[in-house]
Order: sequence, then C-alpha cells, then structure tokens
Amino acid sequence: MALGYPELCAFSGGIKLLIDSVVDTQLADLSESIVYTLLYLMNEPSHRNLINVYLDIPKIFSDFTDIDTPIESKDKSKS
Repeated sequence: MALGYPELCAFSGGIKLLIDSVVDTQLADLSESIVYTLLYLMNEPSHRNLINVYLDIPKIFSDFTDIDTPIESKDKSKS
C-alpha cells in the first residue's frame, strides 16, 4: 500500500507504522524490506513530504545513537 498509494498510507498512519516496525525486534525478518520501502519513499521527490523527517527518522536511529537517554542514567548504568 505504501508503494501503490503513498498518500493514503501516510494519511492513515501507515508510514508511522512502518517506522515503528523497523525497530521492533519481533519483525527483524521484515526490517530490510521495510527499510527499502522507506528509502524508496524518501528518494521520490513527490513523496518526501509524507515522512516527518524530524520526528520519524530519529526514532530509527535512536537505538544506535542513544540521543534520548539522559546523561545521569548513563552514569548509573556504569556503576
């Protein structure tokens, strides 16, 4: 649906669902296909506005960067 009707998919919350599915450990087998779908949507100039870059994309990279974790909680985990 995201590739055939991207506007409808974004309107119904499908893009947010795809982004949430990428970081879900139970859907690890499908993560590659989901990422390819999101990359296709970001590559098409007419579909780039469907993805909220400032809210949705950091969710994918938060597992790698830990930008949302407070500094105090990092120090407690070391001790």
